[in-house]
Amino acid sequence: MMSARADGSPHNLLHFGSYVAPGAGPPAEPASPANPANPASHRLILGSSSKSRARVAKHAFSCDWTRLSPDIDEKAIRDPNPSSLALAIALEKADALELKLNADADADADADADAAPAAIVIAADQVVSFDGVIREKPVDAEEAKHFLRSYGHTPPSTHSALVVFNMSNGACPPARPPARPRLIPTHAGLRVAGVDVSTVHFTPIPEAVIERVTRSTVLDRAGAIAPDSMELSMYIDHIDGSCDSVMGLPLALLRALLVKVKAPTEWLICEVSVETLIREGAAL
Repeated sequence: MMSARADGSPHNLLHFGSYVAPGAGPPAEPASPANPANPASHRLILGSSSKSRARVAKHAFSCDWTRLSPDIDEKAIRDPNPSSLALAIALEKADALELKLNADADADADADADAAPAAIVIAADQVVSFDGVIREKPVDAEEAKHFLRSYGHTPPSTHSALVVFNMSNGACPPARPPARPRLIPTHAGLRVAGVDVSTVHFTPIPEAVIERVTRSTVLDRAGAIAPDSMELSMYIDHIDGSCDSVMGLPLALLRALLVKVKAPTEWLICEVSVETLIREGAAL
């Protein structure tokens, strides 16, 4: 049976950017994704092609949002430290997203040439560390099987990096680095970033289950870890951290970063239960 940390706090949070403690706002009804036809016209953009992040966002965001793929060569970015690698890839994705949004705005004949698109953008990446080795998405089913077999003996950790920035001119405070956190300048304001680490404790997974889930379910997940899979969830003893973090969108960290880029209070995200994510992932 899976469980998150009792107080709901993120596990082993690394402060790569400006961070404030998450507030306890009232839950809001989730909104459906907005029409993605013109991403630059939307106020909140999830810069990710990940289906698992979108699943968390569907239940967490209390405003209209859309998705935009950053389309970068992740394999070209290397770092031996898993948290540093996830952050470096997320920053590269943020660069690509900003270029795309500015290009879209420039191509719009009615757009003000001096204005950046009015949007708050979330870039994300995740890698897994296992026994001192970095694991990304499995290259094939055989590697996914190898990953899953190993987790019954040693727990893997997910390193989920987020970079959040406001594309609206003047909407962010000036990029003045404080004494401790590192603030990252962007074209129209400020980037804030952080990495959340969760550890997943599995019991040994039967070979028949491994055979089934590696046909499709886990092939697009870092480290082949899919806590929202009905079958795999039965072999997760507990999570030191949160299910949403393991799925690549750590909500406690995201909530804090949205506050720092001055997102409207009605954008603040609500909690998403493990049961909700498993129920939606039952078909996986």
